[in-house]
Amino acid sequence: MELLKNGGLELEKKNISLGTQQKAFLDTTLGKAVNLGIDAGIRISLPKFLEEDAIKIKDVLLTEGFKSAINTAINGAINLGKNVEGIFTGNFENISQIKQAISSGGLLENISDLLDSAINFAKNEKYISSSTAKEIKKYKNKILESVEESIESELNKQVEAIEKINKYVNKWKEGYEEQNFDKMENQYKQIEKYMEKIIPIENLINEVREIENLHTLIKNNDRNFNITEEEKILAKILK
Repeated sequence: MELLKNGGLELEKKNISLGTQQKAFLDTTLGKAVNLGIDAGIRISLPKFLEEDAIKIKDVLLTEGFKSAINTAINGAINLGKNVEGIFTGNFENISQIKQAISSGGLLENISDLLDSAINFAKNEKYISSSTAKEIKKYKNKILESVEESIESELNKQVEAIEKINKYVNKWKEGYEEQNFDKMENQYKQIEKYMEKIIPIENLINEVREIENLHTLIKNNDRNFNITEEEKILAKILK
């Protein structure tokens, strides 16, 4: 099922739990959002430094170890947030739950601590001067604001992508009712495009799988909508 790929993971693999798929997606997307936020925050917050110097400072702070620590902080915040919000299944059902869990899990507080550690490490190892370290700490809140905005932007993109998928799903269903395969095919391609961009959400995955199964059945039947009731039932079951 090519349609249901997300971040290199094939969602139809039964041995991979939905929670694991969501974790892998969030590790990647939130990790990138945090790094972009720190990058932008440093550039904005250090107006006394030349652009080239700000980039060097950013590179010093964003070491591989720091990135690994960010992933650990993301996982810790998400797991804590799930417990606080009562998400005991381990799976997120919508983006609102993810936003709430990130907030409840204290992700920004964790990143704040990591920034302190990174700044102190860079200063002690003489990668940056004491005055530069002091300057970065002075503007740390602005850097954290930039990180928060970056995370919010990424989650908003998720909301927009899911809204578009729902719109294309409804139009696909219209095409199905009209027995207009060309219309279905156009919407199917759009669904395929946006499914690659979103975090796996169970209800949406199940609905799209049913569409994929029906779409494939009709396509393989020379675009003939005369399929059996048993085949229609199977399309709903095979998820």
